[in-house]
Amino acid sequence: MKRPLFYLAIAAAVLVLALNIVLYRMAPNVKIGAIRPPSELLSLPPKTVQTAGNAAAGSPCQRAYQKFYPGGLVKIRIAFGYKDSRPSRFVGDRYEKLMLLHYLTSPCEEGNFACGFKRNVQDPDLLTKDKVEIRVTHSSVGPDDELNRVDPLQEVQSALSESNFLEGLHEANVVFYNGHSRDGGGPDFEPPKLAPHGLVNYDWYLRHRPGETKLLESLRGLGNDRPRPLLGLFSCRSGDHFLAKMEKVGKLPSITSPRLYFYTDALRSMLEALNAVIGRYCEKDFNDVLNPKDSFGRARLKSFFENG
Repeated sequence: MKRPLFYLAIAAAVLVLALNIVLYRMAPNVKIGAIRPPSELLSLPPKTVQTAGNAAAGSPCQRAYQKFYPGGLVKIRIAFGYKDSRPSRFVGDRYEKLMLLHYLTSPCEEGNFACGFKRNVQDPDLLTKDKVEIRVTHSSVGPDDELNRVDPLQEVQSALSESNFLEGLHEANVVFYNGHSRDGGGPDFEPPKLAPHGLVNYDWYLRHRPGETKLLESLRGLGNDRPRPLLGLFSCRSGDHFLAKMEKVGKLPSITSPRLYFYTDALRSMLEALNAVIGRYCEKDFNDVLNPKDSFGRARLKSFFENG
């Protein structure tokens, strides 16, 4: 009596498998990057944008980009810090990186420039388009902070993203950090030091300032043989925490924030800045996209243009 039921179950399983194969073959072939990413993280470009390409000959805008991009390949480094959400165990930087890659590899629409990039097959952190090269790294090996702390690969991944950031200061034209400020102890690419009850030990970061120390040491090591990179710190109150000390080391084009950042605000500001710097926006339009009318003072551009 059981044998007919067995054969019936096998027949049903084969039928379901065959139906799934048919549906799969009928599904449209969607290429990676062909689907437009969410629009809320990238504003529509202004109707009239002044760029170095349409600015008057010899204008401050043209001179700024001629100095900043002396010719050849434009190199951009983007490093996501370790974006934990303590006391929660969730860590989100790997997912924010994927969202950024979705924008960068999507087809371009008129007025957008942070798009249309291709990922290198051998090196998926490397993206290229025309004469622009972007290297993007994240810091966490997984989404669970507790598990990351006992994973031997976490130290390797942290070092990879930190080196992308620090080495970029010496090798790239643009270096962006998106992560935690650690109340002045960042930029930070490692699982945070913890106080009791799973909270971040901000007292430790205020005393030791490990990320800031490494950043300032790298800036002191910059030579005069090439223009200083545009450094963007898309982290909470990065202007208050780091800008004064950076400027004591030497004049440096920078983008910093005067406010606390929600993660979507930081990602949106970074996308806007990336779009502007690749599109070579002039000063007014560059500042306008960093500070849209639907928000308040998200980011500040300084010392990039001659009168900035």
